[in-house]
Amino acid sequence: MFTANTDSGGGTEKHPVFIILLCALAAVLVFVIPWRGAEGVYETREREVVLNQAVPAQTPPVQTHEVPRVWPQSGFSAQGNPAWGTGIREPFQLKWQLRTDYEFFSSPVLLDNTLYVGCNDMRFRALNAETGAVEWSHTVVCGLSGGAAGDERRIWFGGQDGRVYCLDRETGALVWSTGLGYHIFSDAALFQDTIVLAGNSMGAVAALNAETGNLLWSHTLGGLVLGPAVSDSIAVFVTESGCMAAYSPDGETLWNRSFASQPSPPTISNSKLFAGFSSGKVLAFNLNTGATIWETQLPNIRGRTLLSRPVSAGSSILVGTCDSRLVSLDGETGAIVWETAFENWVQVPSTVCDTLVYVPCDDGRLHILSLNTGERLYAHEIEGYSGTQPIVSGGMVYLGTANGGFMALTGTIPTDDTP
Repeated sequence: MFTANTDSGGGTEKHPVFIILLCALAAVLVFVIPWRGAEGVYETREREVVLNQAVPAQTPPVQTHEVPRVWPQSGFSAQGNPAWGTGIREPFQLKWQLRTDYEFFSSPVLLDNTLYVGCNDMRFRALNAETGAVEWSHTVVCGLSGGAAGDERRIWFGGQDGRVYCLDRETGALVWSTGLGYHIFSDAALFQDTIVLAGNSMGAVAALNAETGNLLWSHTLGGLVLGPAVSDSIAVFVTESGCMAAYSPDGETLWNRSFASQPSPPTISNSKLFAGFSSGKVLAFNLNTGATIWETQLPNIRGRTLLSRPVSAGSSILVGTCDSRLVSLDGETGAIVWETAFENWVQVPSTVCDTLVYVPCDDGRLHILSLNTGERLYAHEIEGYSGTQPIVSGGMVYLGTANGGFMALTGTIPTDDTP
């Protein structure tokens, strides 16, 4: 457990010296989290594309036509698939780019043509989605690597200084900040429109009042907290030590399980919970009870292989691996539909729009795949390891990289005669 302390906006917040020391430790922790590393560390591999002998049934287009007004968690929703409108094809061109000297690991939020994104340069920014112009910037005392959540008035995110922040969306002014103690690498999530969830590096999860930042409830799991995934009435956190727990809005523990291997951040879709594990397994759970529905061991796993947060796209579940693959599984049965090999890690979640998959890869490219077959259709150089899950909207792709670039790419909107 922990005691949260809350500061409201209206003045310059004072931070004791020990917080600065913790920030230095946080900077080290960023580089020991298993799915990140310094340039040149990863071993480059090449594999042939492995496809099932049977050609999978054609998947209906996966798309939403209306950009959301509320963004409850990183990846927009528990399904983790931030794509709206028609999928865009090559050729891609750089429309604008924001350059920093620090990593973009915090996946962006898109609300009302404004992108909200945190960076390890200790700044949380609002960017004009059309031009890339900085509308406002809010500086904190440590890096930012967890995803944000937002509604029509506010934006919430956690920092490596151990605080959860609430900012005014229009001005960037601080509404409140609440200290959870220890570093926050988890996403912030908006639960039932009134509760903000986050977890810290010592295994504590917390629910805060979205208006005031006051602590509503907390629980200790142990281990660095990842997630959460939220549905209308259930929130699920996991930790690097193998804990997985589901909570009601009032903080009741609905179920909890422990595993011998490290889980990925979880995903909720169709009353199921999905997670990948460092053993190379992907599991589907009953969201209400935590019972295992199916378990699939990915083939040819050697040793510890971290898996990305699963992405739900129609009937498919997509999981990236740190042994350089993207795997598509049937969401109902767990059967492997296809897998595609790359030249480096695939640890950032993909995005699906129509029947196209947008895959950030640590080979320094954004790859476009067929959702139906896994065939690689196109690759665009992004000049660095992958950093954030892409957003596809309005004929553009937005994403950040680990070498300090956040960019907008324009593409071609397919027509009826597009091959």
